[in-house]
Amino acid sequence: MNSAREELADLSASLQSSNLNGTDDTGGTHATLEDGAATLEKESIHQLAGRQQKFIQQLKDDM
Repeated sequence: MNSAREELADLSASLQSSNLNGTDDTGGTHATLEDGAATLEKESIHQLAGRQQKFIQQLKDDM
């Protein structure tokens, strides 16, 4: 259970942190391929976090 909670915390932190390696301050106003990749990665992390929350709930229910 603790391991699952730590993983969820890591996923949540990665969603909340800004992209330090991004080009948000240097790019133009148009969307680039990198912006799409970052969005896709955030979507994937969001899905993983949702699955992790469901897993934690199932662990709680089994206790």
